[in-house]
Amino acid sequence: ARAGKGVDAMHTEGGLLFLLGLCCLTSCLLSFLLVLSHARNWSQPLIQRKIVSILWMVPIYAVEAFLSLRASRHAMLLDMLRDCYE
Repeated sequence: ARAGKGVDAMHTEGGLLFLLGLCCLTSCLLSFLLVLSHARNWSQPLIQRKIVSILWMVPIYAVEAFLSLRASRHAMLLDMLRDCYE
């Protein structure tokens, strides 16, 4: 009975990582599309530069969260790298 629980936990963890990866990919794709849209319609550079820098935070945070959960040993290093962008 215990072996079954371990297998279920492994499948659940794998499913959660898959779901997290899918959400990460989706948020990155949407953010890239918005950045591209602003780049194509660059009419107010002072405002759009700030908008684009905020939009870049989405993929940075999403990828950092995914990698931190995937390789928890390196979470502190990834947090520091993410903080450099801020």
